[in-house]
Amino acid sequence: MTGRAQQFRSRREVETRDSFDSRCGIDLAEFGSLIGAYVFPESEQVKCQLVKNGSVCGQVHWHGWVARRKDGAEGYIGGDCAAKNFGADRTFTAERARVRRELRIDELVGRLAGYLADPALTSRIDEAIGRHRALRSEFARIRDLWPKAIRRRLQDMAKTGNRRIVAEFQRIEVDEKGQKRWDWIPTTLAVIAGVEVFDGQRIRDVGSRLKTSREARNEAQAAHDLPERTLRLWADALGDLDRCEAELDELQASLEAFLRPDNLRAVCWASNNEQAQETAAAVVLELVSGHAPTATQAHAARLQWASAIRAENGGRQFRIAG
Repeated sequence: MTGRAQQFRSRREVETRDSFDSRCGIDLAEFGSLIGAYVFPESEQVKCQLVKNGSVCGQVHWHGWVARRKDGAEGYIGGDCAAKNFGADRTFTAERARVRRELRIDELVGRLAGYLADPALTSRIDEAIGRHRALRSEFARIRDLWPKAIRRRLQDMAKTGNRRIVAEFQRIEVDEKGQKRWDWIPTTLAVIAGVEVFDGQRIRDVGSRLKTSREARNEAQAAHDLPERTLRLWADALGDLDRCEAELDELQASLEAFLRPDNLRAVCWASNNEQAQETAAAVVLELVSGHAPTATQAHAARLQWASAIRAENGGRQFRIAG
């Protein structure tokens, strides 16, 4: 009777089996079943015992199948030789599929058993869901503060990865006749940090995956008799928790970077519309101070920030590109 497939990692695991015989040849006519698969270190190479054209192959290799003949003797079949010489045989292909399936299921059951044995699993999932809920709420609050034109620009930055704000600075040149010529030189004014705050899809995606992890925690069983697809869904969902936690850390860092006062001031110039800039200035003042400013205060802040930009660029006038 064929037992459950085994995964062998060393020659010793195979060659200490009672029925193993390194001298036997394995002909297709005498093939009975597969014991399992092996992947050895290259230093533990073995010779293929498959019989082709009346002779034992003898090809040196380190990965393949442990096969059993109909008389019970066991030996090595190299993976490439098996595919080339036995691959069209229904018995062999069925056995190969069985072994691969059983080994995949064993790996999934092992993963699930490890996850479910972790006493911190439930608290980690619950904590991550709580963190996600708080971040999602804060992201939405901050997104809604900005005027539409600037919010759209920041969303576009998050989507495209182009976070630059470009300003054009006026340059005046005098030719040999003493006549002045004006042109505008584009310059990167700022690179906005933390625009992930405006990527609503990303925060929703993390929340959906955490929900799936919680469902897997509540439903999963490390049992060999369950469908492979079900086991894989559970294992992948619980294995995804590490990545979800890492993404929450990244999103928290993005929020902190976005809320830096110098970064917020730069966001004001994400639109070339003066009214949008003044509305944005009011948002900046509120986020930095925690208090809503007056229109006069927002207007004065915008003028002050524009004056600082000119001072940093030789007193030249500037305009926002686009």
